[in-house]
Amino acid sequence: MNLTKPLQWAASITAIATLLTYTKIIPATLSNIILVLLFTILYLIFNYKRSGFSLHALIPIILSLGIVIINKDPSMVSLILLWIMYDIFKNATINTQVVAKSFFITGISGYIITLIAYFTVHLNQHADLVMWRINKLITRSSLGFQQPNTSMMYALAIILSMILAYKMNWTKTILTIAVITGLYHFNQSRTSFILIIMVLLLNQLKISWPCPRLIFAITAITSYILMVIPINDSVNQLLSGRLSLYQSYNSLLGIHLLANPIAESKMLDNSYVQMILSKGIIFTIVFMISIIFIMKTKSTKGKIITLAYVLSAFTETTFLHFELLFPLLLACLAIEPNNIKEGNPQINDSNNTFNLNNRSRL
Repeated sequence: MNLTKPLQWAASITAIATLLTYTKIIPATLSNIILVLLFTILYLIFNYKRSGFSLHALIPIILSLGIVIINKDPSMVSLILLWIMYDIFKNATINTQVVAKSFFITGISGYIITLIAYFTVHLNQHADLVMWRINKLITRSSLGFQQPNTSMMYALAIILSMILAYKMNWTKTILTIAVITGLYHFNQSRTSFILIIMVLLLNQLKISWPCPRLIFAITAITSYILMVIPINDSVNQLLSGRLSLYQSYNSLLGIHLLANPIAESKMLDNSYVQMILSKGIIFTIVFMISIIFIMKTKSTKGKIITLAYVLSAFTETTFLHFELLFPLLLACLAIEPNNIKEGNPQINDSNNTFNLNNRSRL
């Protein structure tokens, strides 16, 4: 079934809800409730149209629900939504460009309004900061967001949706790089800035980055090694003291099987480290396996977006950010209408075939 129209609304609401959270207009809890209701309703519509729930799809959803209940942590509902979105994106017919365009237009419109509010009515200017980086003090502007890093992280999400929505040429790419460089002048957010440049150039050059799952494994292992090895002062300075924080919190909090609520509020700019310390070993393993499933893509854009998502998590807590998960799922899983043969009830995706008549149902 074709879910392009409902997913256009879902894309716009996701862009708005996350932007309102990042600008501190609504709390993160309310944003999460909105997204949970949104995708639950969409999932019910999806299953109604395909005449029942899939037993295969319900297994990871029920497993994720069990993890949430055991840990007594409502924030873990993101794992449930991840598998709900996986089922929808994997098995519905979706016009990727149209859905991505809805996210992009909504996101870029909200971003422009936020910038205007920052420079005119001083929205979140109290979040501007001066910090020591390597060998000097730098000034970082929030640009209307709750912190400077968030302003560039949201820009990364917009860029990911843009390369899915539009055919890029060198003129558009260079102009986009110029705009992003202007944003970097204010917020000095290195990770997302470098990733945006990387995404734009790889997309323009049509370079298919090999083995995204291998990059994922290497990045995860490197993050965990940095928690225990002796600290190199130069590397620690380059990463703004992150290594000291990793090891300090690892010694103080430790790694547990289940969630550790105390670690939730700690400042850890690495998704791999933050997740295992705050969410526990069980949740982290299940989440990692879930992401590996998503990374099964032969699409060039899918591999580029996956690479950006994996690397952003090395110096930012981006794993459960829906504005990044949405374009990731769309790029890696969505089945385009032109990939389905006319009159054929099957949905084809690479070497896997999904038949509505043969699949187990409740």
